[in-house]
Amino acid sequence: MRRRSALSAFWYFWWHLFVILCLAVGLATWLNVHVARSIFQQSLASRLDGRLAWIRDQWRNQARGEAAFVRVALPYTELSGPVIRPHASGLPVVYYRVDTTSGRILESTVPAMVGREGNPRNLALIRSRPRGYAIRRLPLEGRTALLVWWRPRRATWAASVPLAAILPYLGRYIVVRMLWGSLAILALMSLMAWWLSRRFVQGLAVLSRADPVPDRALPLREMQLAQVRLSQAVGQLHRQATHDLLTGALNRLGLERALEAYFAAPARPALFVLFDLDHFKDLNDRLGHEAGDAALRAVTEAVRGRLKEEDLVARLGGDEFVAVLLGAHLSERMRERVAGLFRAVPAAVPALGVSLGVVELPAEADSFAAAYRLADRRLYRAKEAGRHRLVDRQGLMVLDGEPGPAGTTGS
Repeated sequence: MRRRSALSAFWYFWWHLFVILCLAVGLATWLNVHVARSIFQQSLASRLDGRLAWIRDQWRNQARGEAAFVRVALPYTELSGPVIRPHASGLPVVYYRVDTTSGRILESTVPAMVGREGNPRNLALIRSRPRGYAIRRLPLEGRTALLVWWRPRRATWAASVPLAAILPYLGRYIVVRMLWGSLAILALMSLMAWWLSRRFVQGLAVLSRADPVPDRALPLREMQLAQVRLSQAVGQLHRQATHDLLTGALNRLGLERALEAYFAAPARPALFVLFDLDHFKDLNDRLGHEAGDAALRAVTEAVRGRLKEEDLVARLGGDEFVAVLLGAHLSERMRERVAGLFRAVPAAVPALGVSLGVVELPAEADSFAAAYRLADRRLYRAKEAGRHRLVDRQGLMVLDGEPGPAGTTGS
């Protein structure tokens, strides 16, 4: 009889938890699709960006020209590896070298496109930023593709991967992430239902023996404890969704939510500081990924330790970070304070420096997307000016004590 009661209680709790968690899983699925798509595209773009730099270096060391370009780029016209799971064939990649001023294609792995002019809208996008990626329509190829470009000087180096080839891998990537997440949630839900039903039946047994009144409160205390533990588990899942697992800082989703709340009622000004680490790629290549991860954690702690408790620190991916200084407005004194804050980076990791793009909120931007675009342009101005610099609307400021070994070329 007691076993039957335990089984009935198990299914009762399991069903109610199932209904609640289905709603939570639906919301998490919607968020995960957007986050996974962004992570997947960023991973592809990062790998293609590295290939463009490698092809350019190899091509410059040879007798330049279309034949040399094709010879150097041909081994890299198929993308596979960590982002793309092993398959019969990887993603097809087309490489270009384009004259940024005229828009004419100088070299390409597709010889028929050499000498033709690129799409004006795509050229305008490439001219607006020296480095980036976007999903664009490419009329010369007759398809929509992920376009990655890098403009070190006058000529722009670009690569494209057709969107139709990316979508199956992207779908598989999202499904695998959701499958593991759903299995974990289902296991947690079944364990919680089993625990609640067991405690519930034990409480009924205590009540049926006509024990003293104080003991009759035991099932209620156990149920309250279970509710607290369930709330803690939900809070932990929420933190994992909005925080970077490596550094403990906010991730892109967490930062976007925080700034949505700020822009809904911006009662006071703030400074949006986009920064990335100079020479981080060199450190990663020389000392390995473990040293790179330790450096990212050290930088996060160094910056967070100099900010107020209400200020925000987020890692968007790779070595790109954002700090939001609430209650701060742009002035010469504040510029000096921001520069002083970020001098903590070479103090924490001597091999690294930092370049900053600063935007005042809400005076210069009224959304996260607008603030990021403007700060990103200023960050690249700081990079082009020699790294370890700050750029805001007042101009450029050199940070003291430029770090990093001589001759480094990392990002």
